[in-house]
Amino acid sequence: MIRPFLPVMKEELLAYLKERDKQFREDPSNESDAYLRNRLRHHVAPIILSENPAAAVNAVKMTADLQQDEALLANLANERFNSIVSFTEDGYPTFDTNMFADMHTALQKRFIPLLLNYLYAGESISVEYNSALLDQLHHHLSVSHGNSTIDLPRGFRFVREYDKVSIMKAGKDHFSERCILPKGEWVRWGNMLLSWDDVDRVDKGACEYRYFDMPDHDLPLYLRSRKDGDGSCFPGWTMRSVCQDCSLTRRSVWKNV
Repeated sequence: MIRPFLPVMKEELLAYLKERDKQFREDPSNESDAYLRNRLRHHVAPIILSENPAAAVNAVKMTADLQQDEALLANLANERFNSIVSFTEDGYPTFDTNMFADMHTALQKRFIPLLLNYLYAGESISVEYNSALLDQLHHHLSVSHGNSTIDLPRGFRFVREYDKVSIMKAGKDHFSERCILPKGEWVRWGNMLLSWDDVDRVDKGACEYRYFDMPDHDLPLYLRSRKDGDGSCFPGWTMRSVCQDCSLTRRSVWKNV
């Protein structure tokens, strides 16, 4: 949007038109105090200008300077976005939080809207929700310990697994009938993150723990869909049990999908 008269005072415009005997039209609603903009013009601006006649000119100059600064920061953020973000086969973005942390805070705050704009192709989100979402995403991107998941509008999901961030469609099953659960690695299964390791290397960021004994010849562990009769019974456990979200047996770990 081009506003050529923005830096010009209204009195200057009226004087210019009067000098050249030009006709002009003025919106009659400009005289109504029913609108906030008019109340500011009629009652607030005169007080400010009486104290500082150059206030309006200075405000316009400051706005122009801020717009130039914003344009530079937006370009820098866009360059960083293109350099650190890669995309999955499904076209969803993924990146390393360490590279995000290396950016200045001013670029970080502009990086996140770029991420959302990519997901929603410029689709607008309500200001209130958008502000809360930006703050929440920035918080979870500023740490690298543990894991976090945030449900985004339109069925997307933000997933941070330590220092790796991925965006995916919520509820999508990323596994086939069965897959290996590697030692010491976090693997997503439905709405859960699963991992296993030696007891002295247990991840303190997990929200639930299961301890079991298993000889090496019984490895590896597998993820698969639940089947009738499944339960959890590892060596060292005194009873067979079934969890609400996942079940464990001697050779398998799986989620009820």
